[in-house]
Amino acid sequence: MTLIDWIVLIIYLIGIVGLGVWLAKHQQSTDDYFLGGRKMGPTVIATSLAANQVSAISLISAPAFVALKTGGGIKWLQYEFAVPLAMIAIMFLLVPTFMINYLPVGVVGLVMAGLFAASMSSIDSAYNSLSAVTVSDFVLRFKPKVEQNPLKMLRLSRLITLLWGIFSAGGAYFVARSSSTVIEIVNMIGSAFSGPILATFLGGIIFRSLTGAGVIMGIIVGTALNFFLGQYIPSISWLWWGPIGFCTTLSVSLIYSKIAPTASRISEDWTLKGILEKHPEKQSWLKDKRVCTLVIYTFIIIIISITVSRVLHSIL
Repeated sequence: MTLIDWIVLIIYLIGIVGLGVWLAKHQQSTDDYFLGGRKMGPTVIATSLAANQVSAISLISAPAFVALKTGGGIKWLQYEFAVPLAMIAIMFLLVPTFMINYLPVGVVGLVMAGLFAASMSSIDSAYNSLSAVTVSDFVLRFKPKVEQNPLKMLRLSRLITLLWGIFSAGGAYFVARSSSTVIEIVNMIGSAFSGPILATFLGGIIFRSLTGAGVIMGIIVGTALNFFLGQYIPSISWLWWGPIGFCTTLSVSLIYSKIAPTASRISEDWTLKGILEKHPEKQSWLKDKRVCTLVIYTFIIIIISITVSRVLHSIL
């Protein structure tokens, strides 16, 4: 990059730090820190969630992986049902090459600032969630009196966020030494845990017979199985870890809850049946045209992906 590009990037970084300092001065409690003071409307939250799905990996690593990875790029793309057409369009540009060879001086720095912003849009939400869970599930459990001092809670939350950031940076250093691409590593880690997590929430909603011990056992077995597959059976693609982890976690949770029952069971008020009985007005979502449209759209994308796969295999 040229000097002008570096100046643009540095100005962006200074602006981000300044914005963080300014916002910190107006934060008085953990509600301000974790939840934006509960003042954000649905439009802002929806926009934030959409931005959170687009990171630097989406703009650089994914297109390069899809276009250049031998024996797997297009196959992986089929599983990204939400963005197949967008990724195909981007991959032909190959963002890094396009930036270096075609963008004018100054714009390169601006795009680099955008890539930093894309990364931060994903990372900051992860740090926020990690810090919130740490505070609520660990700090308040062992030191409940801390909650009586909002400013102390706020400072502690910021410190925990910093510690998670340091831990993540250290982990990124070791991940960078791997021979696999970043997009593969990210999705492998996600696939190892996404199935068991989905099984935990879905099982808790549908099956009242599940116990806490059963769910924990299911998560351990499901996650351990995924790591075992990755270590000793590489022939099974990480694309299958999600459904394998889901089925294993749900099955083990149900079986363990049955053979080792405890007094602690999921309240019926929190199951899908209990929620619909307690709030009859929520049953209307089953007949909502938007839900039906979303389901139809999902099946159409799946059919298109399978069709594209077969066409590409026949051509190549």
